[in-house]
Formats: sequence, structure tokens, C-alpha cells
Amino acid sequence: MTMLTVYAVACFAAVYAGAVAVEQDQLLNTVVLFGAAAVMLVAIRREAAHAVVLIRTVTAIRHGLPLPGRADDIARIERATALPSRCVCEAWWTTLGTRHDRRCPALPTKEPR
Repeated sequence: MTMLTVYAVACFAAVYAGAVAVEQDQLLNTVVLFGAAAVMLVAIRREAAHAVVLIRTVTAIRHGLPLPGRADDIARIERATALPSRCVCEAWWTTLGTRHDRRCPALPTKEPR
């Protein structure tokens, strides 16, 4: 949801700056800024679609239903990259989420030590 907000603010800022560039007859700046706004719209669409899939996945898991379509793959990725709730080690934060301490209860068996 945070990225959706960031993209929306950036899109509105690019549209505003593009409108100012139109008033000042700066054709190249206008094209670049409106192009950036279009890219932000594509990013907003992608983030919204991702959020919908995640919401459907969570709903399916909570209610014991089969996962919808490719949501199974996305759910596995989210689960693999999320910080385990039982992680208490300092190494997780200092290595930007790449390693755990050897005694951390959240340490998967296949993770490098």
C-alpha cells in the first residue's frame, strides 16, 4: 500500500509539473513529465493488481479455500521473504535480512550459516 501511495503522489506531481511546463511552452519538458506520469499510472495498476492477488490469497488461506490461480506462487514468495515472527536475532537486521544468528529459532534448515 505504501508503494501505491508513493506512485500516486509522484504521478500527481509529474502531471502538475507537466501542466506548468505547458503554460511555459516547454515542449520537451512537457513530453517527459507526462511520459513519467504515464509510467506511474502503469506502476499504480501493477501495485493494485498485486494487492488484489494478495488479499484474495489471504482470504483463501484464512477460510481454507484453494488458492486462486498464480496466487500460490505469490504466496510462497511472500512467505519465503517475510520476516518470521519468532525471529529475535540481531544478525537479521545488520545483514539486511540475508542471514540469521546460528541460535535464532527462525533459522530455516537450508539457510547458509
